Amino acid sequence: TMAAVAAVVASPRFLWRLGTSTEGPRFTAAMGLYWNLVYSNFLLSPLFIAACCFAAPRRCLPPALLYALYTQVSHPERGDSRPWRWFAECEWGYHAFRQFLRLRLHVSERLRSRPADSPVIMAVHPHGVASDYRIL
Repeated sequence: TMAAVAAVVASPRFLWRLGTSTEGPRFTAAMGLYWNLVYSNFLLSPLFIAACCFAAPRRCLPPALLYALYTQVSHPERGDSRPWRWFAECEWGYHAFRQFLRLRLHVSERLRSRPADSPVIMAVHPHGVASDYRIL
């Protein structure tokens, strides 16, 4: 059963590789499978952990509490809004979306000619496939 789970989890990366064309059914199937796995994992994991803690509290509650503590302490982006560099650089699904959408930042000549020490305010909505610290 673990081999079957591993095959399903790895199959989007076998269906479509970064750098290849985002046109066609292979990309669509890979993205559909990948994002359904990601969302179901995010939505069902807390329920699964809660059910395990309810069924066997002595066995499951200590690791669940340690994991909750780890998730609150270990990620700097939660405390002071620093970027999560690994996620932005290595997350396969976001790279695929970026390649598919081909987003580009247009900087006018007027803005380019502005002195470097003159402040400019730019805003990016915090949600989306291209809104991370590498946008500028």
